[in-house]
Amino acid sequence: MLTSLMEFISWFWWLAGDGRLFGWWAGGVGWWGAVVAMPVPVLFAVFQLAFDTEMGGFEGNYQQEVGEFTVWVIFMSGMVWLFAGLVHIIYSPRLLAQINPEVNKPCQCDYVTPLDPLSSNEEKAAYEALQVAICYEKCSPSKPFCPLKKGKDQSYEDYLSTCTAL
Repeated sequence: MLTSLMEFISWFWWLAGDGRLFGWWAGGVGWWGAVVAMPVPVLFAVFQLAFDTEMGGFEGNYQQEVGEFTVWVIFMSGMVWLFAGLVHIIYSPRLLAQINPEVNKPCQCDYVTPLDPLSSNEEKAAYEALQVAICYEKCSPSKPFCPLKKGKDQSYEDYLSTCTAL
């Protein structure tokens, strides 16, 4: 109950603009509480229904004392645990990404002001190579960058060696 209540209160803080507590709680304490701690009442109710009377159980006889209530607790607590656990397992990563979008944000290069259209082809090529190099420094890709264009008659090995030498 404390897990869900604290998560509900921190959700209102997130709506007000501060999602740090909500993200921390839902991704940590709330996740473990919903997935690991919530089945404890269900297990204890199952134990009460299944254990012998010498061990404090009902020996499967749900028609005595509070046996019907025990069955109700097993069913209802099991449904709440299933719902809360699945919500936390499925949506916690999405919530954390929404609270802190910088975590999964892909690297993007800055806007490049266009070069004067009356510039020569050499100036345009040099300007493009400079902007690509600046972008490469900021956001290095997984494969190496080569500003050279592969010639028609050039083999791929020659092209790679020229890029490496550059």
